Amino acid sequence: MVLLTFALLSNADTPSYIPPDVSVHVAEFGGKYRIILEAAKDPAVPLEERLVRFQTQLAELRGEFVERRAKEYRGKSLTLSVEHSCTSGASGGVKDCGVKCVSSPSEHLYTSQPWVSVAGTNKGTSVSETQACLRMTVAGKGRNAGTLTARYEYRPASVESLSQRDADALFRLIALSLKPRAAHEG
Repeated sequence: MVLLTFALLSNADTPSYIPPDVSVHVAEFGGKYRIILEAAKDPAVPLEERLVRFQTQLAELRGEFVERRAKEYRGKSLTLSVEHSCTSGASGGVKDCGVKCVSSPSEHLYTSQPWVSVAGTNKGTSVSETQACLRMTVAGKGRNAGTLTARYEYRPASVESLSQRDADALFRLIALSLKPRAAHEG
């Protein structure tokens, strides 16, 4: 049986290891974008200077969001657990009940040996970046049981690429919010 440990979020459909949707940042960053855009319209400043200033300030604003988003990703993790047991009714010999594993739900999440623990009987673990497994055996008559727990975090390269992707999405939303709405005729 695999147990997922999730924190409750305002959006029950979104797993806790995923940062909030970029739309929650539209008000703040859209407001800052509008200020930059209005400053770029100042006719007292030469056009070339306004364009350079606009591009510089926009790059700084995007960088601010990417940095904040990266912190959001680095602050997220997911803990997965799996229970495993092995019972033998016969005395003598060793019964091998194989392995039970937990796996990353996303290519962007990984685990490592220091983030894996076992409560109860541990007859061996195997850990890769995407999966952690618990082997269970029992010698003679009896029962062994244990629970493997693995923490998954975002890969550093994924934090960067996802933050850049999310910045693209945010600034697309901001641009859409600035488009004038067409008047509807009845």
